[in-house]
Amino acid sequence: PRSGLVRVGAKELWVRDVPPLGYRVYTHESLRDENPAAPTPTAAVVENRFYRLTFDADTGAVKSCLDKELGRELVDSASEYGLNQYLYVSGGEGTNVVDLGANKPAELTIHTTSGARLSRQVLPHRQVVRVEAAAELTPEVVSEVVLWDNEKRLDFANRLTKTYTTAKEAGYFAFPFAATQPRIEMEIPDGVVRPNTDQFKGACKDWYTVQHWVSVAGDDCAVAWAPVDSPLVCLQDINRGKWQEQLPLENGHVFAYAFNNYWFTNYKAGQGGELEFRFSLTSAGKLSRTQVTRFGWEAANPLLAHETVPGQGSRSADAASFLTVEPENVMVLAVKQAEDGKGLVVRLFEN
Repeated sequence: PRSGLVRVGAKELWVRDVPPLGYRVYTHESLRDENPAAPTPTAAVVENRFYRLTFDADTGAVKSCLDKELGRELVDSASEYGLNQYLYVSGGEGTNVVDLGANKPAELTIHTTSGARLSRQVLPHRQVVRVEAAAELTPEVVSEVVLWDNEKRLDFANRLTKTYTTAKEAGYFAFPFAATQPRIEMEIPDGVVRPNTDQFKGACKDWYTVQHWVSVAGDDCAVAWAPVDSPLVCLQDINRGKWQEQLPLENGHVFAYAFNNYWFTNYKAGQGGELEFRFSLTSAGKLSRTQVTRFGWEAANPLLAHETVPGQGSRSADAASFLTVEPENVMVLAVKQAEDGKGLVVRLFEN
């Protein structure tokens, strides 16, 4: 069962316990008009019953994220970056970042946002902090950070206006989680991998391809992080072309590797235009792989609302589930009609 915010036109509704692979019916009287409060200047600190966020007044990044239930800081104070901080990276000419023959890591320059403007809206079911900033070759960076009233979850939506260039470049969003000797797992297509441990010798450790989630766990806290639009991820640091044989897991820093133009064949020569990158995270004392998987999949597949006319359709109840499975660590990947038309094919994923 899932709960969350859905929209029908300009109206919205917080729905609760929608059955799995099913539906729940609400009347139009349940919907409420969305009357956004005008944006107001915001203090650097915004909080709800789950988190207290402190924003950096210059970059707009979250420099502190306190899990109020755990009394635990999620941002590594030793990092020079905050959560959701946009990094534009230039350099690497003459030392191709992805050239296996390079004899030294590429020399890169990291440009961060500056002069950020913050505003805050209190909307039904949530607070939204809007950050407007600019960076090198990125004249507009607009980020919205959402704190939900009834869900322990933070959402980040970033919209960039990117200037096209063929000079070597890359873009990242930093998430430096505080964890000493962290246990890190990632969902890859049809599997879960632990860096170093589950990799063959010679496998790439400078970046990874993530399907729905990354988990970072320490002795007293675990974070589930979902990169909705950005499947490439670097751990510990950005990609500097080191081609590491062993990745030293000394911190919980995760970098969304949002874009780059390092490859010189069969690849787009530059990045430009309007780009969007979204991320979600949650935290707890401990998170099972099943909990993390559900979180990542839900971030990528939000609840959908559909308007119907009373009396139409063939539903037999105001709430129903088409299919459920047990145990809880088994997920439904797909349901389709069998090729011969006789019955259904259900694809399952065990984590």
